[in-house]
Amino acid sequence: MDEDSILYAYPSQDKNLIDEDLFEGEKTVTDDDLTGSLERVDVEVDLTPVRRFLNDIVAERVEYDSLSKIDSDVAPVLHQNLPLTRRQAADRRIWHYLATMWHPEFVRHRWPYDATDRTFQSMREKFLGGGTDIYSNAFGRLWWMAELSTDPEASDPYETTREILQFQFLANRVFDPSFARYRPAVVAFGEGLSDESTEVVRHSNVRFNQALSTVQLETRETGDLRDIVERVVKGVKEDYEL
Repeated sequence: MDEDSILYAYPSQDKNLIDEDLFEGEKTVTDDDLTGSLERVDVEVDLTPVRRFLNDIVAERVEYDSLSKIDSDVAPVLHQNLPLTRRQAADRRIWHYLATMWHPEFVRHRWPYDATDRTFQSMREKFLGGGTDIYSNAFGRLWWMAELSTDPEASDPYETTREILQFQFLANRVFDPSFARYRPAVVAFGEGLSDESTEVVRHSNVRFNQALSTVQLETRETGDLRDIVERVVKGVKEDYEL
């Protein structure tokens, strides 16, 4: 099996293999362990650059002062080298394969099982979550966050992605509300709030959602939404003296 040039979907009947031994790095999941069959995904990929980058992170050849910085660096690389349609990306079995068999070392490095706030269920979701639930699977969340925040018209399409993911409070807000599935809204809000305080982000998030509830979101372009964000931020700063 060519692990970097062929993408697979993990068999649903083998979820029982995801256990504490895998979380702690005491075992790996191989073809021989599966009762079901890996299903080849109809997409051309070369994940070699992603693997090399993740290997450097796991081996700590690259120093990071925060987990958010890891996310902001990995998400663009993963998205750029994994050209899925949104329909394909909604197949959680793809993310199960990547986390469980392709690079579980990164999952364990980014979300160590011995962290104080980690539970069996939360760790299991890093391997078995996915689909459109962008907060669960380790790789799925990064791909979707890049997908929803990339700006194809920009000279650096992933600039906003990195800015959002480096600001964890902003990332939690921008990918959580209803507008998070509409790329122009994510880009506009991320650009407009990336340099603001958490208080400005918190209040602006509420007001932006309220403003969007009165318009047909899919008819609005990024420029229109930038204007709304600008007015919202200005109003928040004036009203709360921020």
